[in-house]
Amino acid sequence: MLLDIVFCRTWYKVDVQQFYAPITTLLLPPDKKNSWKGVRTKGELKRQMSIKSPAKIDSLYKEIVREPKVFKPLVIPKKLQHALPYRDKPNHGVKMAERRKKIDRVAVIKEPYEQKVRTM
Repeated sequence: MLLDIVFCRTWYKVDVQQFYAPITTLLLPPDKKNSWKGVRTKGELKRQMSIKSPAKIDSLYKEIVREPKVFKPLVIPKKLQHALPYRDKPNHGVKMAERRKKIDRVAVIKEPYEQKVRTM
């Protein structure tokens, strides 16, 4: 039947060997206690044997190359443009600074006689 409950042992006894490493350095006299060294680390062993570990390519620094961000031009709706005062209305042509740069003006200094003729 589907309603029956079945118990099954699913473990097995494993004997684990015990590891015992006594630290006898605490029993040494104070002058020897400071000079005692324990197990050396992997880094200390490599330094002593002058072994260099290879560098991971993923960990090396690379120059970051970014493309300049291009923004869309500002679009102001026509109704809003008509409601704006004249000084705030967008200029769809060339900017004033660029207009002034393009015009090459030459200063003309007239003689006094030419000035009188022009004023008449």
